[in-house]
Amino acid sequence: MRQLFLLGVLLLGFVGADAKSPAVSVTASVDGHAYVDLGLPSGLKWATCNVGASSPIECGDYIDLDDRDKAVSSKFGSNWKVPSREDLEELYHNCIWEWTTIEGVNGYKVSSKKSKKQFIFLPAAGRFLGAYEWGKKGEMGAYWCSGEGADYLNIDQKSKGFSYVGPMVKQSVRPVTE
Repeated sequence: MRQLFLLGVLLLGFVGADAKSPAVSVTASVDGHAYVDLGLPSGLKWATCNVGASSPIECGDYIDLDDRDKAVSSKFGSNWKVPSREDLEELYHNCIWEWTTIEGVNGYKVSSKKSKKQFIFLPAAGRFLGAYEWGKKGEMGAYWCSGEGADYLNIDQKSKGFSYVGPMVKQSVRPVTE
């Protein structure tokens, strides 16, 4: 089923309710996972889906601090990694961010400044502290950075920025590849 989804994405170039509200553009794939080349200075490519998601608008898995790397390598393969804070800062500063709703899912459409046709969608997936929803799905999202600390990118309709949180929190990961 995943292969059919990826084939459809690669053939159509986007997934969405219609051409006016695509959920993602696709450049190619690595290890069976589609990515988008946003034309960033580093050349880094961003996965079209969060870890554990089968489509760009799905939230995917909620991952704790200690399992970030293991989750990416086990579900995406060794060619993928958790983005560093520098990787997320590059995305933050070198793309156009637009809060939008796609197929009923709130989040940010993050577009290349070189070509608005190249973009990813970061759903407002919420986050959890144990089993408690600590950041409401649909209103905010939190994306882990790699490294020793618990840095993350926080997104909501009014703002986006970096913060730090304790290790018991479970959040999203959007993998990157060279």
